[in-house]
Amino acid sequence: MLPRFFQDDPNAAQLGASFGASALFREGANVALVSGGVTVVEQEGPYGAEGFIRQALAPLPNFSGQYLGACSWLIDHTPVRAIDP
Repeated sequence: MLPRFFQDDPNAAQLGASFGASALFREGANVALVSGGVTVVEQEGPYGAEGFIRQALAPLPNFSGQYLGACSWLIDHTPVRAIDP
């Protein structure tokens, strides 16, 4: 798990000038990627009045212009499939 903090938490400063930000209630909206203090991509939406969270970044490895992302679901430390046929 990547470190994350409420935006107004003094510990959020630990993330530095590069982080992901999202509204507490977002449903895919109100998220941003900030690199070096500059917003590089943002998905606007109707959320945000309830506050934001900042999360550390973990850039995906680049293999000749291709990026690999993997997701794993764990229940009680056991890998499970998200959808069973």
